[in-house]
Amino acid sequence: MTSPRVHLGEYTATEFTQALKDGKFQLGLLPIGSVEDHYEHCPLDHDIRSSVCVSEAIAQRLFPQAIVLPALPAGLAEWKMDVPGTIRLRLSTMLSYIYDVVESLVPHGLERFLAINGHLGNHTILEYGGSQVVRRYKAVWRASTYWDVLTEEDVKQHLVTGRMPGHATEFETACALAWFPQLVQKQDMVNQEALAATPETGRALAEIIVDRNTAIAEEVLAETP
Repeated sequence: MTSPRVHLGEYTATEFTQALKDGKFQLGLLPIGSVEDHYEHCPLDHDIRSSVCVSEAIAQRLFPQAIVLPALPAGLAEWKMDVPGTIRLRLSTMLSYIYDVVESLVPHGLERFLAINGHLGNHTILEYGGSQVVRRYKAVWRASTYWDVLTEEDVKQHLVTGRMPGHATEFETACALAWFPQLVQKQDMVNQEALAATPETGRALAEIIVDRNTAIAEEVLAETP
């Protein structure tokens, strides 16, 4: 069975217009992360890739009610600027990007948005930005840092190190091994906590993460702008 197209950019303008007329795509999922150092073994864009993976899984479960919007190209990473490859957005740039996305889509009928965040440094500004979105536009806005749905019991059951979320340690490395293993440089891994990660752990946690973030998405779909 062919997977549905869940990314906005995969549709023509004609297809998307008709889908909106038919009452489809009532929720836009906005992946947000960071481009920064993730030690010697994980890709720089780990956080963006992770948020995209979560968004895709939610959209597939809710299709055709939800669609994945283009991910922000970077996030807030001022504290990592000493590491080559880091790209950071200014606060004003990030907020302007969010406002522009919402302002572009609301007039055409897409009025509900759920930001799926994969970078802890973005969380506060997403909450603030969301409060401004609902002031400026006829829109519903929620933000979920995707791992916040995990409980202490989940962590105790699945993570050997018990550390959440960590930075490119067991949790993030396990997720990478589950979602984009081809980009994990296992031969270069030296961090002891990262060495505890397995793809099985990543898949188990990913299932919980997607289940609970899908429930959040359903709540947003039920809200009235």
